[in-house]
Amino acid sequence: MAKKDIKRNPAAEKIADLILNNYDVQNAKDVNEALKDVFGPIFEKMLNAEMDAHLGYDKSSSEPKETENRRNGYGEKTIHGSFGETSISVPRDRDGSFKPVVVPKHQKDVSEIEVLKSITRNTRRNVERLVIIVSLRQKNVNQSRQNSRC
Repeated sequence: MAKKDIKRNPAAEKIADLILNNYDVQNAKDVNEALKDVFGPIFEKMLNAEMDAHLGYDKSSSEPKETENRRNGYGEKTIHGSFGETSISVPRDRDGSFKPVVVPKHQKDVSEIEVLKSITRNTRRNVERLVIIVSLRQKNVNQSRQNSRC
């Protein structure tokens, strides 16, 4: 039987290569451990993008700020998802008004996060950017696995 040509996202192929080149992957458990290492930084980058939108400026911006509120370090949070459990750094602001959407306060289970589109404005470059939060819905992952078996 001929090999079926499956179209893959080239970025996903590069990520797979990076994981295989940087982790000692011998079995499915090793793959899961590597993915846990990847999911933490993904959530942290999304939370930092949310903080940029909340404050109205990028972290590295040297432009004058429209608000007195500033970043105030990070807190640690353990999240649970289809990939297992991992710790992430959650940004804080001085006046405590930051209410993250990606991983809301007091929520630890991220396995049911929906795709969210959040447009923020980069004041320095005056360019809109789109932050797309990847769906981690376990049901969809399982359905894709079942479809690929057919």
